Amino acid sequence: MKKYRIAIAGSRYVDPSNGLLLAQHSEIKTIIKSMTPIGFTKFLKKKFKTENIIFSSKFSRKSKTLYYNLYPGHIIVKEQSKRVGIFANLLAQSAKER
Repeated sequence: MKKYRIAIAGSRYVDPSNGLLLAQHSEIKTIIKSMTPIGFTKFLKKKFKTENIIFSSKFSRKSKTLYYNLYPGHIIVKEQSKRVGIFANLLAQSAKER
């Protein structure tokens, strides 16, 4: 089984992290779950010539990130496609009951 390098960082590292991941594996799917400027995902898709970048909003304070991912009040994914539907369902399935 291949090992992939996973980059976890603040939003200012999203662009270079995507570049590094796409250089290693061109078909990788990237999910941005960070506060980024409006149009940033579109910019990355154009820059890296890929549609494999998905934006999913996060609404949390840093100290509560795990809590909000386990017990989300809502799930927002900004794209309408089958793959995003699968991702949103995975988020919903992994959420715990409050």
